[in-house]
Amino acid sequence: MKIFDTIFEIKEENAQKIVRHFPVFVTPNFLTWGRILLLPLLLILIWTNLYITALIIFVFAYLLDFLDGPLARARGQITDFGALFDPFADKIIFLPVLLMLGHKALAIPILATIFILEIILIILALILRPIAVKLKFKIKLGANIYGKTKMFFQVMGVIFLFLTPYAGLFTQIACIIFLFAIIFAMASIIEHIFSIRRK
Repeated sequence: MKIFDTIFEIKEENAQKIVRHFPVFVTPNFLTWGRILLLPLLLILIWTNLYITALIIFVFAYLLDFLDGPLARARGQITDFGALFDPFADKIIFLPVLLMLGHKALAIPILATIFILEIILIILALILRPIAVKLKFKIKLGANIYGKTKMFFQVMGVIFLFLTPYAGLFTQIACIIFLFAIIFAMASIIEHIFSIRRK
């Protein structure tokens, strides 16, 4: 995983340089809410077959995701709420877009597996974590390296799904990318489970 660690370190370093220029009113949660508010526009554009415009909006939404974490770290605004809210916002955007684009392009087992794994991750964050805390166990909060890598592959897969109306080859590429996303999603779940420790 060293290669992914290196990639994310470079990403963090460059993002930190960008967020230093943000005005004070732009907070990490401001960026996260901005992504969520783009979802209705994104779904309308997909529904009306304006795929390239929708792709631009989708990429912009994930550029905001690229910056909200570094902004929180740069300003010392890391919170438990933000650590849960950010990956949850990713799923709010990713899953509806994937469903609209992937229900025809992807095989049902691939699509179903992606949804099931994301639901498991949501359950881990929203249900099992409070139980673990109540039982005086520690559980790692937020995305791990596997989750971040999974998200990268998911975003890349969706980008290729946007392009499938223009060439069938993009469907095959998207399928391969999502298989990698599934592998890293499983690894992320395993990492979260093994992060549970007694205090």
